[in-house]
Amino acid sequence: EHVTPLTAMTEGERLFRPHVARYGDAEIIVTVRHRELSNALANGTSYATFKEEVTRLTAGVDHPLVTTCSDGENGAWYRNLQLESNFWGGFYGELLEDARSGGPVTPAYVHDYLDAFGALGSVHIETGAWNTEWHNGKDFSQWAGGPAQQETLSRIRKVSDEIHRALMEAPGRELGRQEAE
Repeated sequence: EHVTPLTAMTEGERLFRPHVARYGDAEIIVTVRHRELSNALANGTSYATFKEEVTRLTAGVDHPLVTTCSDGENGAWYRNLQLESNFWGGFYGELLEDARSGGPVTPAYVHDYLDAFGALGSVHIETGAWNTEWHNGKDFSQWAGGPAQQETLSRIRKVSDEIHRALMEAPGRELGRQEAE
């Protein structure tokens, strides 16, 4: 719900292809995080169930890119020391075995995907937060910190601004250069 197409695309393409988002003269490439698949992974799911769902959701999409995200702190799925019942042994190991044998789900680096297939179209991005679980993230009020934390962040921003200003002015002042003798 946070990604609105500006060029023609199917719902599957909107969800499972990278896009270009622009703001003024700046642009970035965005990928859509699939909330339900992300939640399934965070809470523990079998690779067989995940593969079946990915295959169903991406049917008809050329070169789909499925993006999931998790903070890795949800329950015992990631921290469990029993390999057969944690993310690494109970899911990821099976995914890698299936990928090696030509299965439909293959891990990829985003830059490799973009080099091979590029971004599909242009989109507008709405505000929101990704890690709100049941809440869609729209109009989500983020933690603002107490007065001491806010003052610290303000000082960090001021120092950062000063450093960036000094770096921009440095070439004109020939800072750090030694005169040849």
